Formats: sequence, C-alpha cells, structure tokens
Amino acid sequence: MEYAVLAHQLRSDEGERFAVYSDSRGVASVGVGHRVVSADHLRRGDRISQARSARYLRQDIEIAVGICVALWLVCHTYPDEVQQVLVQMAFGLGQRGLAHFTAFHTAIAHRHWQVAARHGRQSRWYRQVPQRAERLMARLEAVPPA
Repeated sequence: MEYAVLAHQLRSDEGERFAVYSDSRGVASVGVGHRVVSADHLRRGDRISQARSARYLRQDIEIAVGICVALWLVCHTYPDEVQQVLVQMAFGLGQRGLAHFTAFHTAIAHRHWQVAARHGRQSRWYRQVPQRAERLMARLEAVPPA
C-alpha cells in the first residue's frame, strides 16, 4: 500500500490544521485529524510545525493499518484499493467504530467487495459523512471480485 497516496487522500478528506482545535465532537485535534492526547503536551490554540503534523499522520496511519490487521488478519493480501479504503475507514472510525460494522466486516473477510459497499452505505457513518463515505464505497464497489 502506497503511504504517499494514502496520506494525500487523508489530507484531502480531513484537511490539515497546524493549530489545536475542537473537532465536531469537541475533541482536541491537530494536523490531519490527529486526536490530541496528554503525551502530545498540547492545548487548544497551540500550534505545531508541518513536520510534526507529518509525524502524527504517519503514526495515525500506522495505527489505522494495525486496526485493519486486527480486524482482518489477512488484509495485506487484499487488493491495494481495498486496503486503502479500509485504512481510511479505520483512520476515521477507530477500531471500536469499525468493528461495529459486522455485516461489512463479514463481507470484507469473504472478499465480497460489492456486498461490503452495500452494507457500508447502510451505516450511520454513511449518513454522518455522506460524500466521503460514498466516495470510499464507490471505490470499494469498483474492485473486481476476487
């Protein structure tokens, strides 16, 4: 999976902010959707460099990849497009959120990309971020059957 492509897609979807802000749920965030934790030693309004934002993004992508591996042990064998979609979903939803997509999870595990896309469209996540979710589900749906 190409890190640079994934980072570009996430920057496009999430945006990038160099000052700590409150996200739509009131959670302190910075960079490309990075959730600020105590170890970051940041408060709302603090600024970070572009290099620090890039470090957070790389760490957060690695976490999202780890989530995908935890949910689908063989996800590294899936087509690159599927891996990118799953990592983007894990990036935004986290492990607990993505694990709740049980029918989606089963369809992915059976390599039924089109069925998984249908289930993704039936989720609350899809209603919350419809443009992003539709773009991801359309990409998933376009992957040829395994």
